[in-house]
Amino acid sequence: MSARPKKQKKSTMALGNTEDKMARTIDDLAMYDELTRGLPADLKRALIRGDSAEKLYKKYAGVAAVRVIQVLMTEKDSGKTLQAAKELLDRTHGKAVERKYIKHDLEGLEDSALDALILSEASEIGDDDNE
Repeated sequence: MSARPKKQKKSTMALGNTEDKMARTIDDLAMYDELTRGLPADLKRALIRGDSAEKLYKKYAGVAAVRVIQVLMTEKDSGKTLQAAKELLDRTHGKAVERKYIKHDLEGLEDSALDALILSEASEIGDDDNE
């Protein structure tokens, strides 16, 4: 019998895991590059730091307002212009609240008449339950 060296599967598996990790890292870097392409450097740093959405919203609120106003003033598409105007008004004055006034048929009744009506309705309900 000839002595053959045994294959070392462990090192091959380790090499495969290393290659997988490298491939995932390259994919992550490519995705990060694609997502951040064209972004200002300070925004890229904020992403790397992991700044919260709320912090970013507060920091760039002025930029967003300028962009909405720019669309409002220059857009030829009336739908986009209307949306930009609505956005601007909602942000500066708050969203409009639709107020409803409901007039009730019994609002003019005196308390004694209202009490009598309630008692009469209650007695009818009691009569219906007994049937």
